[in-house]
Amino acid sequence: MPRPLRLILLVYLALGLVYALATPPFEASDEVFHYPFVRNIALGKGLPVQKLDVHQPWEQVAFHPPAYHILSAALTFWIDTSDFDSLRAANPFARIGIPGAPQNVNYTRAAARAIVEPFVFHGSALAIYIIRLLSLFLGVCTVTLTYFFVSTLSPSSVESTSRRERGPGGEAILATCLLAFNPTFLFISASVNNDSLTWLTAVAALFVAVHLMRGPSQFIKREIGDLRLDIPTVGVLLGIAALAKVSALILTPIVGLALLAQAARTRNWQRFFVNGTIIVGLVALIAGWWYVRNLILYNELLALNIFGQFTAARLEPYTLATFFSEWPSFWLSFWGMFGSFNIMASGWVYSFFTALTFAGIVGGVWRLIRNRDAILKQGRWHWLTHGLLILFIAVTAVSLLRWNLLNYAAQGRLMFTALAPLMMYLAAGLLSWIPRRFAMRFVGALAGVLGFIALYVAVNDVAAAYLPPAPLAESQLPTTLRPINARLAPGAELIGYTLDSPDLTAPNNQLLITLYWRALSTMDKDYNLFLHILGQSRALVGSVDTWPGGGLRPTSFWKTGEIYQDSYVIQLDPDAATPSQLWLDLAMWETDPGYPIQITGPDSAPIPSVIVPVGRIDSPQSVAATPEKLVGTTLEGGITLIGFDLPESPITNQPITLSLYWQTSEPLPADYTVFIHLIDANGQQFAADGPPLNGDWPTSAWQPNRLVIDPHTLVFPAPGEYAIRVGLYDPATVIPLAAFRADGSEWPDRAIELMTVSVK
Repeated sequence: MPRPLRLILLVYLALGLVYALATPPFEASDEVFHYPFVRNIALGKGLPVQKLDVHQPWEQVAFHPPAYHILSAALTFWIDTSDFDSLRAANPFARIGIPGAPQNVNYTRAAARAIVEPFVFHGSALAIYIIRLLSLFLGVCTVTLTYFFVSTLSPSSVESTSRRERGPGGEAILATCLLAFNPTFLFISASVNNDSLTWLTAVAALFVAVHLMRGPSQFIKREIGDLRLDIPTVGVLLGIAALAKVSALILTPIVGLALLAQAARTRNWQRFFVNGTIIVGLVALIAGWWYVRNLILYNELLALNIFGQFTAARLEPYTLATFFSEWPSFWLSFWGMFGSFNIMASGWVYSFFTALTFAGIVGGVWRLIRNRDAILKQGRWHWLTHGLLILFIAVTAVSLLRWNLLNYAAQGRLMFTALAPLMMYLAAGLLSWIPRRFAMRFVGALAGVLGFIALYVAVNDVAAAYLPPAPLAESQLPTTLRPINARLAPGAELIGYTLDSPDLTAPNNQLLITLYWRALSTMDKDYNLFLHILGQSRALVGSVDTWPGGGLRPTSFWKTGEIYQDSYVIQLDPDAATPSQLWLDLAMWETDPGYPIQITGPDSAPIPSVIVPVGRIDSPQSVAATPEKLVGTTLEGGITLIGFDLPESPITNQPITLSLYWQTSEPLPADYTVFIHLIDANGQQFAADGPPLNGDWPTSAWQPNRLVIDPHTLVFPAPGEYAIRVGLYDPATVIPLAAFRADGSEWPDRAIELMTVSVK
């Protein structure tokens, strides 16, 4: 084995183990479905049969061919997995398929157990880790064959005298590193997923196809078919592929085309028909029973239609605009999407891989242009070989696109069946920029960068997503803590909270809130928690329903006496009414959030609710409005009553709205109350006092030089003439603020007379 390949495999294995340990059991993509399939076989219950009207743990994975699952069951049948149901219990608030979800990334309770009991190697977790090792072994084989596959093509694929031509072997090393250190490839290869076997059979089939097309190489020094076991081995390989995943069926016609090319190149057509018959017979013998079973059970050879009924079927038409809108999801997941398609890598990682791909594509085009004379001298079998590989890539892409027409399946890893040739062409494009004498240094440096990125993502993005902050000591509580000291459930005390975002925000922004809990006693239930953000008129403008710890600390895992820091990102409604104070409404519940658990204080006395302030919300746009009637009166403290709106001809006992237009030139130190006095012809006064915007926007929240429109409801008790006088007072002293006319004279009694109205 070449020394560079040995080094790549060692690094790949080390990184793969990091990914396997960074991801809790059941949290890798589709692992929560693949393992129940394996377990059903391991328990001797046979292959699962999917039923549309029955919820079963394997869900759509039951339609996958079972080669990987049978192999996995053979390795784990001896393990006691009676803890399966408890470990796999679903997080009811999991944010599945939402890239960048700020909380509830965990699909199951297994992630919570991994926090309090890290690296538990018994029961279902042990079975999953053993199967992950199997997947890593399959990945080792895939990486190895990728090196030999690319080496078969690269040393003499394009000869050139250019100073910038690549160095011998660099293309194979770089292509292998691009595949082996791809974070998504590592993540899936370190999980329970039949993709590992599919990718191995794909690169093995392509390795065979290249030798059939081009003839003997430094790796296979004879025509495939010269030895008696050659063709049966190919047939077994393709049979395993057909029994690994439906998408691998394309490998059989690809190898068939390569067999046809071999017959044309060697002018031995008898070999083509005999070998083709043997291969087809072996594929049918190994995998045919599965597809016959599909016909019997589901009336379909591939069971794709019924498979689609278990996935997110696309309802709207798929258009070019749809393609472009979903392209980012495909592209990002090609390089790094983790968990249940909800954990992303750091942004700079995607920028790096995008730039790398762009450089490779441009370099590849430039290479073709620069070396066109040398390229044109290549023999037809060279062109046909690359044509076959490009055909395979294209068919894989078209198949994925067709599947995406029916389902939401814009996942980059679904192209990984063709990952080996894709990375080969990317490596060739990148190396076209590098002078020959520097090629191996470039390959070594880039391989190091790729390995570092893969490790960084595993630790900083994947592992960190499943690690809430460690328990705190009392002395570690922040000085900015706003105390609450309420018991939201038996054994769960909410000590307080901090607001970790700006006090003033805008619609469609996010609030960052951290809660601090104390476990008063052990709990045998996983209590649910809601965080409701209330805005103007106490309307709901944002919410999160969750288990504590953002889904990672269910209350049944709390330890008595420990203090937990619990952070949340809450998205505000883009249509939230402004301006307003924001309030956080907190409660725990068991089965229905409409009936929360009774909250109590430290003395066990009932508390109606826990509603606490969490800042203010206002539009980022300035208020553009002009009152119908101007006043231009100033009050002490820099406040101006610019004007007001009032409907004409009010009617007795019919509510109308008086809108006051306020503005302040400086921040206000107190929350003033608006007084509105209705004085009839007899001098009798009717008061309609109240805080601005019904308390939703107190004067201490007002921003300098920003208009505030303040509506108040008035009801006139009887017909007649009424003078309307308004002003502000401090509720602590009940002394009105002095008010001054435009000419500087003070209003009598510090009350601004707006107008006199006639009420019918």
